[in-house]
Amino acid sequence: ESIDSAIDFANANENTAIKLLSDVTIDADVNFTAKNTTLDMNGKTFASTAVNTFISAYEDCSLTVTGNGNMTARFFAEGKSSVTFESGTFEDVCCYDGGSTVTVNGGTFALLGAAGGKIVVNDGTFTQLTATGGTTVLNGGTFAKLNVNSAAAGSLLASGYAFQNADT
Repeated sequence: ESIDSAIDFANANENTAIKLLSDVTIDADVNFTAKNTTLDMNGKTFASTAVNTFISAYEDCSLTVTGNGNMTARFFAEGKSSVTFESGTFEDVCCYDGGSTVTVNGGTFALLGAAGGKIVVNDGTFTQLTATGGTTVLNGGTFAKLNVNSAAAGSLLASGYAFQNADT
């Protein structure tokens, strides 16, 4: 079964799971729209052929990504979606608009961006977190670089947390 038909089935039904059985490369945008969908990457790679080809969650979608795979395609959360990342390696994840929420419970991220909406980080390893809009809450995680726009870095931390500079 193709990834397109699996996503079409998931979008037409609630409470579904998609498990990658092999590496997947998309050449057109892929959109998740259903509630309570799980994407189990199953140790596989989810890639795209072009930098402007996206995997998106939108239209009140609720999606959980798990399975320790490698997502090299860009991922957008938009349109009041709710996305939870449990595990895996991700190149570029962005919470794009005000109605969406991205929760990170684990994984390794090259770039996690907030252009709107809400990002909640409970755990994970991040090469870069960039917050140019929306709300970002850091409850945990390890960050190599934080870029915040018009907010003090300390304002991102949940109560009881503090920054520690890796150089000290």
